[in-house]
Amino acid sequence: QGQTAVGFLMATFGKLASSSRAALKSALQRRLDVLQGAQDAVEAGDDQTSEEDAAGAVGGAMKKGKKAKQSLIGGEAKLVKGLLTRLELLPKRDSKLEGFSRGLAKLVRAASDIKLLIFTEYRATQNVLADTLADLFGKTSVETIHGSKSMDERKQIVAKFNEQEEPRFLVSTAAGGEGLNLQRRCHTIVNYD
Repeated sequence: QGQTAVGFLMATFGKLASSSRAALKSALQRRLDVLQGAQDAVEAGDDQTSEEDAAGAVGGAMKKGKKAKQSLIGGEAKLVKGLLTRLELLPKRDSKLEGFSRGLAKLVRAASDIKLLIFTEYRATQNVLADTLADLFGKTSVETIHGSKSMDERKQIVAKFNEQEEPRFLVSTAAGGEGLNLQRRCHTIVNYD
């Protein structure tokens, strides 16, 4: 059973790394907090422990006290600290985000009335994307939906996206978009992860 858990842990971190640096950093920090016994962030039920945030799953047996502190990998806390240090040493520019931004700018120039739906699995990635879009196209150009928002709030945002010119970009997690028609006016979809 330990081998399966380690495999899950590695696969999850691989997915996080391919999503964004922000998602990976958030998950690694939460994992380190769990390993060091800082349970309050995991147990508090804050925004970061939503269903889209794999850091909670990676954190161990969530909300189960002593079990959540156990590591299945020898010296894991030291390894996680090393990875966090290496992340900090990376060049500040994120080539994936830069490439996405360049491609999107070209797309918007070619089709000025385009509406774009962007999916990501992780809230940290969603935040980075929303901030980048707001910087490039203005704050009113982007909205986000995720599982921590109420269904009424999500419905209002989707209605605005489908019926008005702004926002032209909607960044959604899989859980945020469940059961909603996100494509009534939008025919361009990006799976960022």
